[in-house]
Amino acid sequence: MVRVGHLWLEFGRQTLVQIRNSKVNYCLGFSACFIVVVTVSVLLSVIGQSPVIFLRLAELKGGEIDVSCSAEQGGIERLNYTLAAELLSAAGGQFGYHTPRIVGDVSTVADWSCGSGLDPYERSWKYDGLGANDTCRSSPGGCFAWYCAGRRYQARLFLIDSAREKRIELGREWPLGPVPAAGSVYVQRSLARSLGVAAGSVLHVVVDARQLLGRPWHDAIELLDAQQQPPDAPADNSSSTLGTDVDLVYVPLLVAAVFSDAGGKFGSDINNALVMELSGFMGWLAEQVNPALNDTRSQPLLRSFELAQYASSVVINLPPPRIVPYLDSNFDNVQASLVKFSANAAYQLGFNQLDIQLPLLTQLSTTQFFGLFLGLILNIVIVILLLLSCMLVYSLLATNVESRTFEMGVLRMLGTTRQALVGLLLLQAFAYSVPAWALGLAIGAVLFVVVAAVLQVLIGTAVSTSLSLDAVLVATALGVLIPLVSAVFPIRSALAKSLHESLDVRRSKTKAVEISINRSEAGSVSVPLVLVGLLLSAFGFGVYLVFPMSLLTMNLALLLNMFFALLLAMLLGCVIVSLNVQHTLEQIVVALLLFWDKLAVTTLVSKNLVAHRRRNRKTAIMFALSLGFIIFISVSFTSTLDSFTYQLQRDNAVLLRVQVPSSSRVQDNSDVISSVRQLEQVVVGNALVASHSWQTKSLRAVVPGLTALAVSSVGHVFAAPHNVYAVSSNYFSTVLPGFLKVKQRLASDDDFTLAEQLYTVDGSKSAVLGSLFSTSLSLSLGGPFLLDATVRNASYSGAVLHRLKAAAFVDSCPGFVMSAFPSATLQDALVSLPSLVRLSGGGLASVDDIPLAALLVRLVDGASNAEFDLVKSQLNGAIGSDTGVSVWDYREAAAPMSSASQLLSLLFDLLTIVALLVSSFSLTSSMYTNVFEQAKEIGVLRSVGISNALLYRIYVFEAFVLVFSSALLGLLIGEANHLLCLLPVSTSTFSLNFSILTG
Repeated sequence: MVRVGHLWLEFGRQTLVQIRNSKVNYCLGFSACFIVVVTVSVLLSVIGQSPVIFLRLAELKGGEIDVSCSAEQGGIERLNYTLAAELLSAAGGQFGYHTPRIVGDVSTVADWSCGSGLDPYERSWKYDGLGANDTCRSSPGGCFAWYCAGRRYQARLFLIDSAREKRIELGREWPLGPVPAAGSVYVQRSLARSLGVAAGSVLHVVVDARQLLGRPWHDAIELLDAQQQPPDAPADNSSSTLGTDVDLVYVPLLVAAVFSDAGGKFGSDINNALVMELSGFMGWLAEQVNPALNDTRSQPLLRSFELAQYASSVVINLPPPRIVPYLDSNFDNVQASLVKFSANAAYQLGFNQLDIQLPLLTQLSTTQFFGLFLGLILNIVIVILLLLSCMLVYSLLATNVESRTFEMGVLRMLGTTRQALVGLLLLQAFAYSVPAWALGLAIGAVLFVVVAAVLQVLIGTAVSTSLSLDAVLVATALGVLIPLVSAVFPIRSALAKSLHESLDVRRSKTKAVEISINRSEAGSVSVPLVLVGLLLSAFGFGVYLVFPMSLLTMNLALLLNMFFALLLAMLLGCVIVSLNVQHTLEQIVVALLLFWDKLAVTTLVSKNLVAHRRRNRKTAIMFALSLGFIIFISVSFTSTLDSFTYQLQRDNAVLLRVQVPSSSRVQDNSDVISSVRQLEQVVVGNALVASHSWQTKSLRAVVPGLTALAVSSVGHVFAAPHNVYAVSSNYFSTVLPGFLKVKQRLASDDDFTLAEQLYTVDGSKSAVLGSLFSTSLSLSLGGPFLLDATVRNASYSGAVLHRLKAAAFVDSCPGFVMSAFPSATLQDALVSLPSLVRLSGGGLASVDDIPLAALLVRLVDGASNAEFDLVKSQLNGAIGSDTGVSVWDYREAAAPMSSASQLLSLLFDLLTIVALLVSSFSLTSSMYTNVFEQAKEIGVLRSVGISNALLYRIYVFEAFVLVFSSALLGLLIGEANHLLCLLPVSTSTFSLNFSILTG
């Protein structure tokens, strides 16, 4: 043991001596390991915080609501929160965090727009005017609309219990406390700006009490009506003295505060919110009801209703700390936890009577793939950095072995065993990684504190400031793997040399020509064949077993890990193949870029590249691998963002549009754009608006009882379900260019657009279809087809057939689903507005009766954001009280992906710097060794008169040619892998991204 201890002490002393003698090489190896440990520890810790980031984004988008329960039947059916609270409390403490809510749409108008001298809190003039003979009584909108002629704005009214919501962490960053008084309200800033009100102002809220309150109002009106009936009135209420006018209540409210941030109370898609306390609302409403209701009876009756027993929804949140289940990076685990919690809660309340929604989980589901993509990138980063570091340390150790060949020969001659030499080289390898690991973790911990502070400012929630356990473990594993892996080949090289070769100092170590003699022995094992066999076996196992298992179990993480392994195999394979053309490419670079220099210089550069080919190969691999990886990942992500942008623009057709909810676009006719005249006044003649067009609702929403709609051949042999829409004649002049892909269309002498052609004599009997049906239904251009509608209503039940012609077949259409591929099972067809009236079969009397679904607005080229916001605010003002109608802004929809793009761009820049820095270390080491080994040749060149400047130029050119050719190969490898990955989806219409090539 003493002898072994002395031996290791001697090895340690030799290692220290070697470090002092080769400070540059040691600094290079130490720096590479240090950079890897710092980068991996910080990145892993940041990725470990990604669930917090995604949770924050989801809460901003959908609110801090874990489970939302509402009545399944809808209408006036409500939930008894008092009973629900008792049932949940009996189920255990985990279900004890809940609150009631009543949410509904109302109309608002500012008090300053009403007649001067009118008391906003006096209700008589709102219902009966200022006297018995007031002409406002005969006006269509009643006296309130007569005196308050200002524009009405739609708003979403939230009646909440602030104390309960604070307890369940619903609105952790809500900036305001409870609403101070019963007649007060909090107003969202965008709505306050439209109304022209501020804190201290008064606004009027027009409440449809039957719609907002449901059962309490319904029961109260029935009871009051029964009390006002004469004794001999019939029992069927046919002689009711109270009409539906009493359902409208004009409620004056004092603006207690104006807020801009929802603070998690509701989603960011709501910008017209009013917030009031649930407890005091009924009492204040009772004081504002129509005087036709007997106050002595109505007010006590209305005040007696407890609104909490008639909640429109009950919010159930997880017990505190409620964000813990969301911190799992595996979305499947988060989903399983939330579904189990919601299922147990629904079971306690009666799952067959409830509509259960998981708003926060729904929002998180949209980011799960982004999180998996980040994890995939991180795995690739770790492996690439591990490979680069191993290759660098291997290069340094190989240089060390080559420069100390004589010393090791002497040690072997003195009796040092092979095992001792292995220990010496391993100790030298660990001398690079162990100090780098310790210092890297320390610096990484300090750096992550700064990164965590930046993240906390960006996402607005607290994050851990310490390195994650996974980060420390992975960094430690890298600190152990790097020396172990990188020392394998140098050890083999040291032990493979004969003692005579090691002690020979007369010959140069640089060999331009090598002759290998291999002995064929029975029983020898071919290592390359074994490795190839193992790799092929692993590939077959993955493709045959792991890949189908990941698809059957829907394990996306496992599937992406397989893609990750295949991606690495593709990159490494391309790099290895590129080594065969490395020398040829170097000669081409010398001929093309160094033609201007002396022939002697270019000749020496070429010969040096040949002589140093084996050593330079490591540097070439590092540069090609790192650049190929970075280019592939960055270009792939850019293409992913481009596809998202393409999809978003194609689906919406323009950057600014007024629209109804997509859920009511096809069949539901409850939400329509009724403020057509006001919207036309905004866009017509507006200098900022280049064009505008209209899009209708589907024919399914027009014809009552239309249950099925299909396009079929004349012989009814084949049929395909369809939605039929009408567009205005300038539709394709308004939408964004580049998204309309026409396969075939009828010729037009007047150069009409497709939409304009639908308004010609022939076009009025035609429709635009997806190009899929030219083959699947055997339809011909200009030929007939049938529009088969199945109608079941009170007046008719059966099929209605319409004969139309195919005006065009398109592969892609902005704003509609039209495709050449059968994956789009439900496609759209376009007709003109008069054709839609005719197809309605009497459901529409004229074009004016068509329900409109969207107004598409194209602004002038070069419009600024301020001008964009101006037109948007004008459109919002023109919408008024249209229920469900909103203004869609492309900038807001694309903002999350823009933020993600900026974040990942910074990540790719950091990875580029790290990878190139590590690769440059290898270049420095290789060139240092090249010059060291050619000391004799350099002496000969200097003796024949070559100057120092010329020698500098030779080796600088060698380094330049090596790096330039390797970078070019890396660029080609990255783009080639990117294109290979896009081949399965090359049918997409968005263009490929060659930003790296084009700059």
